[in-house]
Amino acid sequence: MDGIDGGIGKMIVCFRSINVDLNFSLPHIPVAGKTVLTPLLAMAPSDKGANQACAAARDGAWMIMAGAVGCDGLAAEALILLRHAGVDLSRVITADAPTATAAVFVAATGGGTRSVLVLAPIFWRALIRWKICCSAQAPRC
Repeated sequence: MDGIDGGIGKMIVCFRSINVDLNFSLPHIPVAGKTVLTPLLAMAPSDKGANQACAAARDGAWMIMAGAVGCDGLAAEALILLRHAGVDLSRVITADAPTATAAVFVAATGGGTRSVLVLAPIFWRALIRWKICCSAQAPRC
């Protein structure tokens, strides 16, 4: 990829989790054992590293994302913005686990908002696999 000065651009590798957020808007945060109906559920790709990778790629950087998604229906959703931004996904592996997912519960209460985040990560399992794979000098992890 050509850099701004016409030379070879610098490669940036982001080694982070790749998540999908399930965002629930609630009238209030429930107490244990209670059921609350949500008027809105939104699903979106997320993670600070993935967001930074998208921003850098859109800014012209040669961006490589190294991480993992699961072998489930959320994997494509987790990668859609990265792919659209032109991030190189050749170092994203498919792990034998669910795609990292965060359930974000947000409630407007008393003039402010309260939120609860529950995260199911696979990043660290992928990190171990990545280290094992790369130490064996495999052509692709």
